[in-house]
Amino acid sequence: MAYWQNRVPRETVDGVDFSHRSIEAARLLRPHASLEVVDLAQPDSLVDRAPYDFISCHAVADYVPEIGVLMRNLSGVLAPGGVLYVGTNSEHHHRTSVRRVLDGLGLPSDVWQESPTHR
Repeated sequence: MAYWQNRVPRETVDGVDFSHRSIEAARLLRPHASLEVVDLAQPDSLVDRAPYDFISCHAVADYVPEIGVLMRNLSGVLAPGGVLYVGTNSEHHHRTSVRRVLDGLGLPSDVWQESPTHR
């Protein structure tokens, strides 16, 4: 988070995670951010939140049993013209269900950007 803090000093950061431990670790890095435990796999888990211009959801989709619920939750709070980043693990990871969803959205795997550890 420090990278963004240095380059976009006036941003407002809201963070959610399924893990209490991860939220506590994030509070050490961003003590003024709004951080809370939320299960994105539950329908309507982000209801009544402000629309967001940018949502980063990295290494979450591979672990959510119902990708449609996750995508509805995220798209429901994305501002018009906003950007949604969904990062997944490599093709060798045990969870590949999100890839089928991305293929269904017209984002076939041959156009995903590659890195040594994730797509």
